[in-house]
Amino acid sequence: MEPHIRNHIGLYRIATFPALCFSAGIAFLFVEILPLRRESIPHFNAVVTVLEAILALQLILAWTRRHDRFSIPIIYLFSFLYCFRILYSQAQQTSAFWGLRAAEAHNPFLGFLWYGIGIVLLHPTAFSFFHHGCQQITAWEKWKKTLGLAGWLLALAVCFYFFFSQHITRDGADWILRTTKPVWHLYMREPLTIGLYRWIFLAANHITYVSSYQVISFLSIISGIWSLFWLHRLFQCMTPDFFSRFVGWLLTLASGGMMSLFFGHVEVYPIFLTGLVPALFYAVEYQHGNRSIMPAAVLFSIAFLLHLSAGWLLPAFFLLPFLNDRSDHRLRDFCIFGGTFTVVQILWWGGLLVFFYDSDWFRMLARLRETFFVGPDRAMFLPYWAWLDSFHLWGLFNEYLYLTVPGCMLTPIVLRAFLINRNRESLFWFLLFAGYFLYTFFWNPDRGFPEDWDLFSPLVPLLLLFQFHVLLLANVRRRNGSTIPETADRHHSTSLAYLYIAAFSALPFVFAQIWYHHSVPFIHQ
Repeated sequence: MEPHIRNHIGLYRIATFPALCFSAGIAFLFVEILPLRRESIPHFNAVVTVLEAILALQLILAWTRRHDRFSIPIIYLFSFLYCFRILYSQAQQTSAFWGLRAAEAHNPFLGFLWYGIGIVLLHPTAFSFFHHGCQQITAWEKWKKTLGLAGWLLALAVCFYFFFSQHITRDGADWILRTTKPVWHLYMREPLTIGLYRWIFLAANHITYVSSYQVISFLSIISGIWSLFWLHRLFQCMTPDFFSRFVGWLLTLASGGMMSLFFGHVEVYPIFLTGLVPALFYAVEYQHGNRSIMPAAVLFSIAFLLHLSAGWLLPAFFLLPFLNDRSDHRLRDFCIFGGTFTVVQILWWGGLLVFFYDSDWFRMLARLRETFFVGPDRAMFLPYWAWLDSFHLWGLFNEYLYLTVPGCMLTPIVLRAFLINRNRESLFWFLLFAGYFLYTFFWNPDRGFPEDWDLFSPLVPLLLLFQFHVLLLANVRRRNGSTIPETADRHHSTSLAYLYIAAFSALPFVFAQIWYHHSVPFIHQ
């Protein structure tokens, strides 16, 4: 134990688990039991700010004592969380932070999660409890693990169904109408997705009457179960450690911008993720030498047809053979991927051309161009003078915050770790994240924010998987390139703490987001 820790051991008594529970109880009583009398309490907001600061200080001291040293990333994480919680508590009083708009619909159970169990679970004692529990689950027989996974997915499906989203944007209303019309081939940014909507809608109506709204909502729920199942397999492939996979699951559940899609949200992005996540799984399998590149090539080609924004991921996938340390046939694999992608595209677009555009190339290309130039200014990308415009940057800040609070929290830590510990595999994940990030930065949303909040939601799994890989799985090296086992073990334990803190701290906000979309029915105008 470092001298400055040993000499001030008395200070750390306020950071014990019982002390944090006491402080959380006081905060809960003050904020949740007395809200109706807050106008009669002088400086109510100032008192809440002080209580939040005390909770943050207790957690910083608790993690400092656990690691026997002051950690700048730990201080940063709880400082970020402190600012976020203060902004969220004041979000109802300003429209500038639309990324915190879930505060407009206050859930009656949110206070318990926010000031009660939600803050208590950030203590190292809770971290150790979950770590020990995951070690116990690791010893289970295979059938018990399978049953546990099935039960977990079933519980999520029940939540998706009973807390379905009633938040329908104008784009969502457009999809409801388009599904009922026989001109699905006109919508070429998501050609396969709108085709699936149309075909499933027609098939369902032969059995029983259902509306297109019900069909799309049901497909979003199914997409959620499918995507989360493949994320489970992806984490299982990336690490054998059960607790690490548990934290990875938490990161996805704590990203409301992605989870909100699976609660029956009417948009195309849940379907896009059903194709993208399996493609990522088989890409990792290929990197580990367990599969050929063919499954990844086929699934990514399908994901591209589900939503053409996958084109921003093409550089990463085309470079995948050259970012694989285990492959001895990189050029061959590159040709296989390129050939497979080309064949799938020719089959789809060729069929579309022959059956719906009378083999008229110019007509189909004109329609494709028309599809991309949308919005009142008819511009696909932002003009150069708007790239660093404060309004644009502020909108993106709110967008990223609404999509994934833990992703925003971890980004500075992860980028620093990536610059020090990068390897070929981590470079693949970086290219995936960077490609889609450029899309979010330069694309011109036709509806604008906050209505187009779901436009960039596929960024979430790409960012989280990049962060998960860099913090837990990239080789730990000193700057001279040598590997130190003790340093690697320490890095792994510390990184788990970072991921755990970021994930659990955002879960109450996700709960608020889900409640907001469920309890405030409207078509956004």
